[in-house]
Amino acid sequence: MRDVNRDNRVLSLVNQSGLRNLLVTMLDQLQRCQKSLNEFLEEKRSLFPRFYFIGDDDLLEILGQATNPTVIQSHLKKLFAGIHSVDFDEDNSHIVAMKSLNGEVVPLKRKVKVTSDVEVWLGKLADEMKDTLKECLMLCLKDAKTSRGGLDPQKYPSQILCLAEYIKFTESCEEAIRKNSLRDLQNEVMGQLEGYTNVDLEGVQSTEANDITFAKMGIDVKSMGRIFIGLVKCGAWGCFDEFNRLEEAVLSAVSMQIQVIQDAIKNKAKAIELLERNTVFQNQEDSAQFSSSQQHRLEQWVQSEVVQVLRQSDQKNDGILITCTIFITMNPAGKGYGGRQKLPDNLKQLFRPVAMTKPDNDLIAEVILFSEGFKQAKNLGRKLVSIFNLSKELLTPQQHYDWGLRALKTVLSGCGNLLQLSKKSGNAQTSLKAAPSVSYSMSLNSTPGKTSRTKASNLELSAKVKKALELYEQLRQRMGVVVVGPSGSGKTTLWKILRQAMMKLGKTVKQYVMNPKAMPRTQVIKLHSQVTQVTHV
Repeated sequence: MRDVNRDNRVLSLVNQSGLRNLLVTMLDQLQRCQKSLNEFLEEKRSLFPRFYFIGDDDLLEILGQATNPTVIQSHLKKLFAGIHSVDFDEDNSHIVAMKSLNGEVVPLKRKVKVTSDVEVWLGKLADEMKDTLKECLMLCLKDAKTSRGGLDPQKYPSQILCLAEYIKFTESCEEAIRKNSLRDLQNEVMGQLEGYTNVDLEGVQSTEANDITFAKMGIDVKSMGRIFIGLVKCGAWGCFDEFNRLEEAVLSAVSMQIQVIQDAIKNKAKAIELLERNTVFQNQEDSAQFSSSQQHRLEQWVQSEVVQVLRQSDQKNDGILITCTIFITMNPAGKGYGGRQKLPDNLKQLFRPVAMTKPDNDLIAEVILFSEGFKQAKNLGRKLVSIFNLSKELLTPQQHYDWGLRALKTVLSGCGNLLQLSKKSGNAQTSLKAAPSVSYSMSLNSTPGKTSRTKASNLELSAKVKKALELYEQLRQRMGVVVVGPSGSGKTTLWKILRQAMMKLGKTVKQYVMNPKAMPRTQVIKLHSQVTQVTHV
């Protein structure tokens, strides 16, 4: 290595003797180190299954700095869907509260001590999170029965308030059914909904209930199996979005894994084996029943495409398989949806289908506008849907045009955001402002004949500034935005103007410049590690 450091040219190594044997020895040592590292990480994942949802780099950082508050804060939101950060005591040795993404603070009933055994205190944090919310729910239900003026919204977490309201509503419905007074209950509920119309929605907290994993191109059977082991061991719910984007061979193999998991849940099995490979045991008594050859295979389970789960009999892990559930969402193959595969028949039989053949856009728009606080939601929703239908029929077909339900949902959400900013009752003017801000920016010839020379001549073109504002609104509402147009139309100048303006406002905007065709498409939009089998976007 010293010779390579002195002269890194390949030809300088040609005449060195024994170079091949040296490289083979170094490769063998590197593979041994990698194998030991993988075994160590898998041991930690087995102790705390939520580690299956993060990559090796993140896990190594957590293990190496288990007591560092800064590192803990940056990785908690990857491990827990509802926890964005935590609060520590004065000496940073105990966790005393948890925070949501919107800043809602929930004090823990019992403090969790942060030690070097990260998998231990993270498990205690997960248990204490559930115990705290459970105790809050019991107190909230007790107060709901005794209080006459309603519950104090500042006393309990928003998740508990919503859950208590659901329980109260269910009890009222059951009581109304027994007394045959459903009409009176319906009138009471409608009166409550009308009273909530003008309530300011700012600051309302929300908590995710599901662990959601997005299926992306390039994921193989090993990656899916790794996610399955985390779901089953945690007893979590997993929703795989755009599931039929996976390759056909992967779908066929994944169907076998899902069937094994579902059969184990139905039969309340203590262990499952996927792809008919070795079984991972969590205690020495079980592993002693097998031969030495199987023990050798057990040591190399990391390299195999298998996920094995054993449900222990203690109270903490009892019933893990029962609570595990798998959902998938997809768009149909064909019909304008590219890159989709047809699901195999054996995979279709494992799920209960819920299909939306033709969505009722009028009703969807009405419900969303009502929930956003609009009083005339029915008329406004019908008009917005008519605008989208006319645009789809009259405008020329373009690849980047989208007049479907997804674009409509974006406009409706924009209406709600403008309504919260205006602090006024919902009206047609708000919807008229939201529709152009979302849809007009993608139409053709919105700035015909304009050539940007802003940087050269220090001019501020009103059309370019307007276009930059439209791009900013699109970035706020969508995960990704593509600027399209002919050469010389000012695409580069557009995003540079917006970037400079945002930087002057104190915002950090990172810029990565890549030459066309310099990188494969899959490498540009994502990075899939063949070592960790985890996709990073």
